[in-house]
Amino acid sequence: ITLLENDNKEAKAQVEVLSMKLLESQQAVESHSDRAAELQLRISSLEEELALARKEGESLQGAEADLKTTLAQKEFALLDALASSEARRANEAALRSALQNQEKL
Repeated sequence: ITLLENDNKEAKAQVEVLSMKLLESQQAVESHSDRAAELQLRISSLEEELALARKEGESLQGAEADLKTTLAQKEFALLDALASSEARRANEAALRSALQNQEKL
């Protein structure tokens, strides 16, 4: 009977140790589950940020194309104005020359 009682005490002690280990394992699993949920939320947040950044990038590309078009239009207008100005100067020079020739006559 004493041997059985000792075996029973040892078995209870082992059960208690195993129960503590089980509890620790469950707590570790819960902690890891919480961390996994946090990481999943962070991943979702980063995916949303990436999607927004892609949209912003596309928008910036469109704005860049618009700016390039506007710049090309302004360059053309400036070149046209320069050509008109040069033509006007040439006409004025021709008129002056014609007036000078007329005055000489």
